[in-house]
Amino acid sequence: MGSFVDFLGRNIWAPILIATGIAVLLLIILWLICRHRRRNQFNYLGLEADRSLIKKWDEEKRIQKMAERDAVLLNCYYYLKDSKTYGFIDHLPDIGSRINKQWFLVRDSQQGIDAVLTMVPWNTQCVISFTKSTKKTLKELFSLLQHPYLFPVMDVDFVFEHNMVMFIHPYRSAGSLKDIIYGSRPQSSWQQKYQEKGKSLSLTQIRNYGRQVLEALLYLRDKGLPVCDHLHSGNVFIVNGTSKLSAFENSLLGWKSRLDPLLKKLCKDSHSHIDVIQFGHLLYEMLAGYELTTAEPKKEKLVNFKNTPVVEVINFIFFPESEIYPSLDELVSHPFFKGGDISGLQKYNPGPVRFGSNVKQLLRLYRDRKDDIIRKRRPSTKKAKPEESAAVPKERKLSKSKGKRLPIDKAEIVPAVQFSSKASSLPKSPPPPPKQPPPPPQLKRPPSSGSVPSKPPSVPGRAGLLSQIQKGTKLKRAATNDRSAPRV
Repeated sequence: MGSFVDFLGRNIWAPILIATGIAVLLLIILWLICRHRRRNQFNYLGLEADRSLIKKWDEEKRIQKMAERDAVLLNCYYYLKDSKTYGFIDHLPDIGSRINKQWFLVRDSQQGIDAVLTMVPWNTQCVISFTKSTKKTLKELFSLLQHPYLFPVMDVDFVFEHNMVMFIHPYRSAGSLKDIIYGSRPQSSWQQKYQEKGKSLSLTQIRNYGRQVLEALLYLRDKGLPVCDHLHSGNVFIVNGTSKLSAFENSLLGWKSRLDPLLKKLCKDSHSHIDVIQFGHLLYEMLAGYELTTAEPKKEKLVNFKNTPVVEVINFIFFPESEIYPSLDELVSHPFFKGGDISGLQKYNPGPVRFGSNVKQLLRLYRDRKDDIIRKRRPSTKKAKPEESAAVPKERKLSKSKGKRLPIDKAEIVPAVQFSSKASSLPKSPPPPPKQPPPPPQLKRPPSSGSVPSKPPSVPGRAGLLSQIQKGTKLKRAATNDRSAPRV
């Protein structure tokens, strides 16, 4: 024992080193224990927090969706309560892809058939107005559109209190062409019935359905309606083996298609080919049994399909040799569609369809405003010739430096020659007196305050008078100051 004490006395650093090592070892052990506990605690809390947030988010979305459905259901109930034609049957689930759209199954008491009533909020960016006259004009328009390959619009109405638009179409228990491709239950929700891959159609079905859809698009174009940019398998119904195109009214009311974000890149230069591109997507879905998830198909995937005539049409649409999308007339005249079944056109013998002045004015107003919007969003894509492109900057420089000199020079070419001839015949004639003004400035001068009474002071009085009349206020008798007599 004494020797150990003597050893420590001679080597004082040994106990210090041992104590330091023990302290460091204890600190390392404590750090490892804390780190292990903290890691397990954070992992557990993170997973639990994520799960709770996801559940809360889903629950809030479900509650919000149910509240919206209940509100629209109440509006539909009150609307049908005042209606003498339609009776309420059921509130259908979200059978379509549009988020803010509701579907109701109703009974038409006059025709004795079931129909689907849809309610959609009015699009604030629509180029036509949300008025009673517009509703009346749309009713007239849709009643005149009769074609064997168009799905009819039975009725249209506006609910001005809630800014809602209502359409009524015939009810088809078999569903749409998409339901046939996927073999799904039409009354199921959109998010549930198209999860699995569908079954491709036969070559005869693709030829007949495609030709009939093309005939419907040509009819709409010939009648002056907007380009149908809502063409997909969910908007095509098969009735007794014949395809009928629906949702063509959506283009007129300014609603965007579900495929619009996907096709923006292909249609950024021209919106007139959107129906041709969407028709190509429809052919691909009928051929493959599933939707095309890209703007255009890949050539290496098209080689794997057996129906080569359909692949030729798809290549003709998306990869033409001229690098220009084909027109509807070129698609109809394609050899693949020449043998399509259009016997419905032979049996269809309607009278002459003549739109009224209100319908013509509505379609003309839509085209003009739509062209203005496209012109403002997209600059002109025409390429100028080399000579013109070189001359344009010079004219712009001159116009910037000299104002409106170029148009004035062009407008004064003929008067300058006449004026120079008169000047040469009368070289010694004195110049006109400077005080006499020319006639145009006299016409452009504003009227004097003494000769004609000014109109601005009477504007607020007129507005106040109109507001009092609208409110039903009794008007006081006022003395008039007659100033119609001529002044001496």
